Amino acid sequence: MAINPMKLLKLKDRYHCFKKDHPKIGSFASVASKEHFEVGAKVKIAITNNAGKTIGTEFELTPDDIKTIELLKELKK
Repeated sequence: MAINPMKLLKLKDRYHCFKKDHPKIGSFASVASKEHFEVGAKVKIAITNNAGKTIGTEFELTPDDIKTIELLKELKK
Protein backbone atom coordinates (compact mmCIF):
# COMPACT_ATOMS: atom_id res chain seq x y z
CA MET A 1 0.00 0.00 0.00
CA ALA A 2 1.57 3.26 -1.14
CA ILE A 3 1.06 6.43 0.87
CA ASN A 4 0.64 9.67 -1.01
CA PRO A 5 3.02 12.25 0.59
CA MET A 6 0.75 15.13 -0.40
CA LYS A 7 -2.15 13.54 1.47
CA LEU A 8 0.09 13.15 4.51
CA LEU A 9 0.90 16.87 4.37
CA LYS A 10 -2.80 17.68 4.11
CA LEU A 11 -3.47 15.42 7.10
CA LYS A 12 -0.76 17.23 9.07
CA ASP A 13 -2.42 20.58 8.29
CA ARG A 14 -5.82 19.24 9.37
CA TYR A 15 -4.28 17.88 12.57
CA HIS A 16 -2.95 21.33 13.48
CA CYS A 17 -6.38 22.89 12.82
CA PHE A 18 -8.11 20.24 14.91
CA LYS A 19 -5.60 20.70 17.72
CA LYS A 20 -6.12 24.48 17.68
CA ASP A 21 -9.92 24.17 17.63
CA HIS A 22 -10.02 21.52 20.38
CA PRO A 23 -7.18 22.23 22.84
CA LYS A 24 -8.56 19.84 25.48
CA ILE A 25 -7.84 16.91 23.16
CA GLY A 26 -4.15 17.80 23.16
CA SER A 27 -4.08 18.08 26.94
CA PHE A 28 -5.87 14.77 27.29
CA ALA A 29 -3.50 13.05 24.86
CA SER A 30 -0.50 14.49 26.66
CA VAL A 31 -1.65 13.20 30.05
CA ALA A 32 -2.81 9.86 28.63
CA SER A 33 0.48 9.29 26.81
CA LYS A 34 2.31 9.30 30.14
CA GLU A 35 0.21 6.39 31.39
CA HIS A 36 1.20 2.78 30.99
CA PHE A 37 -1.51 1.02 29.03
CA GLU A 38 -2.04 -2.69 29.44
CA VAL A 39 -3.88 -5.30 27.44
CA GLY A 40 -7.50 -5.28 28.59
CA ALA A 41 -7.63 -1.57 29.47
CA LYS A 42 -11.01 -0.18 28.43
CA VAL A 43 -11.50 2.66 25.93
CA LYS A 44 -14.85 4.44 25.70
CA ILE A 45 -15.82 6.83 22.90
CA ALA A 46 -19.15 8.65 22.55
CA ILE A 47 -20.54 11.37 20.32
CA THR A 48 -23.77 13.31 20.94
CA ASN A 49 -25.30 15.09 17.96
CA ASN A 50 -27.18 18.41 18.11
CA ALA A 51 -30.49 16.57 18.51
CA GLY A 52 -29.19 14.88 21.66
CA LYS A 53 -28.75 11.40 20.20
CA THR A 54 -25.63 9.68 21.53
CA ILE A 55 -23.74 6.85 19.89
CA GLY A 56 -20.76 5.24 21.46
CA THR A 57 -18.58 2.21 21.78
CA GLU A 58 -16.34 0.57 24.31
CA PHE A 59 -13.52 -1.86 23.67
CA GLU A 60 -10.57 -3.44 25.42
CA LEU A 61 -7.02 -2.84 24.24
CA THR A 62 -5.33 -5.74 22.50
CA PRO A 63 -1.60 -6.48 22.21
CA ASP A 64 -1.66 -4.92 18.72
CA ASP A 65 -3.32 -1.77 20.13
CA ILE A 66 -0.51 -1.47 22.69
CA LYS A 67 2.07 -1.72 19.88
CA THR A 68 0.26 1.04 17.99
CA ILE A 69 0.14 3.28 21.06
CA GLU A 70 3.85 2.79 21.64
CA LEU A 71 4.58 3.61 18.00
CA LEU A 72 2.54 6.81 18.28
CA LYS A 73 4.44 7.78 21.41
CA GLU A 74 7.73 7.31 19.50
CA LEU A 75 6.55 9.71 16.79
CA LYS A 76 6.45 12.52 19.35
CA LYS A 77 10.11 12.05 20.33
